Amino acid sequence: MGAADIPVAVAATAGRLEQRGIPVLLVRYEDLDGDYIATLTAIGRHQGLDAPAHLVAAAIDAASFPRLKAQEAAEGFVERPAGATAPFFRSGRPGKGDAALSRGNAEITPALMELLTPQAD
Repeated sequence: MGAADIPVAVAATAGRLEQRGIPVLLVRYEDLDGDYIATLTAIGRHQGLDAPAHLVAAAIDAASFPRLKAQEAAEGFVERPAGATAPFFRSGRPGKGDAALSRGNAEITPALMELLTPQAD
């Protein structure tokens, strides 16, 4: 992906968010990192589920970054790209993966983040 593809990719993402045929809930990694319980509860409600807070908290604990990282170290991770030398679960912090992006993806990230960042009213 080159610089010429950036407007196309941003427009495609905007189109997916603006379409009304399939209900879309925008969830950014930063939202999850900020408040897991509230964000996952919102995702569940968007899907018609109303889970009690203690079950949401248990799910969060079961899928916590430290737990998944330890599981990958012990058993591997099936979704890790073939030929990858680094672990799939590395830092678990928003923005830390930017250095690992291809040049094309690194070029498109700022435009997508601007599109996906909630604007003040």
